[in-house]
Amino acid sequence: MAALADRWLTEQVHQRPSSLETIHRRLNRTILPTLGHHQVAQVSRATVQAAVATWHQDGLAASTIHLTYVYLAGIMQLAVDEHRISTSPCRRINLPLSSTEPWCP
Repeated sequence: MAALADRWLTEQVHQRPSSLETIHRRLNRTILPTLGHHQVAQVSRATVQAAVATWHQDGLAASTIHLTYVYLAGIMQLAVDEHRISTSPCRRINLPLSSTEPWCP
């Protein structure tokens, strides 16, 4: 998965240099340590949900987790687009509420 993440990053030509630095940091500090050792086809919805739970337990802010998840979903969409997997595992993932989101019963 690490090689695919690197390729996805190089394709983000529409991003500003400062945004690319942020994405690179998030990949190296969060996504790759948690999921980089997996083969793309091994990453399931449960694997992604467990990664999100780990990030939350590690104390990452909800907004950081949301942004990290967006990057991960982009990587997995690249895998779908290249026919490496049939569907993205980034579906119906429960993300932590940010402090600005209202709670709905």
